[in-house]
Amino acid sequence: MKRRPRHAAAKAQPKATPARPCTPTHPHSRKRLWVFGVSSALLSPLLLFLLVEMVLRLVGFGHPTSFLLPARIKDQEVFIQNDRFGWRFFGPDLARQPSPLIIPKLKAPNVIRVFVFGESAAYGDPQPEFVTPFCRSLAIAPGITGTSGCCTWATTKS
Repeated sequence: MKRRPRHAAAKAQPKATPARPCTPTHPHSRKRLWVFGVSSALLSPLLLFLLVEMVLRLVGFGHPTSFLLPARIKDQEVFIQNDRFGWRFFGPDLARQPSPLIIPKLKAPNVIRVFVFGESAAYGDPQPEFVTPFCRSLAIAPGITGTSGCCTWATTKS
C-alpha cells in the first residue's frame, strides 16, 4: 500500500496534545451538592406556588380572608365585616356570618379600640351564662365605655 503524500496545510497544524481525563479544576464537595439539591427541592415548589398565587390574585380569583374589609359608606371611609371570613375555617356550608359591623376607618383621638374575635362566644353561644362575666371583665378598668354590645369596645384613656 502506498502512503499518501502529506499536504502543507496538515504540516502547519500543531500536534494535538494527548487526551487527559476530564476532571474539574475545583471539584464540588458532597456537602455543597447536598445543600444545592435540598434548597432547589424546597425552593422550586415554593416559587411555583408563589407564581400561581400572584397570577390568581391578578385575575381576581378568590375572596379576601381578612375579617374587616375597607368600604365607603356615605362618603366616609369605614371597615365592614367580611361575610366570607369563616369560609377558610368551616367552608361555605357550615360557616356562620358575622353580625353586621361598621367601624370608622379613622378613630377619634385618645381612643383605644379593642376588637374581640369569636363574637359567638362573646355573645354567649353556646353557653349564655358566659356572656355576663365576659362583658364585666372588659368593663372593669375605669373610664371604659362599651359600644355594640360585647363584641366591639371603644375605650377612652383617662
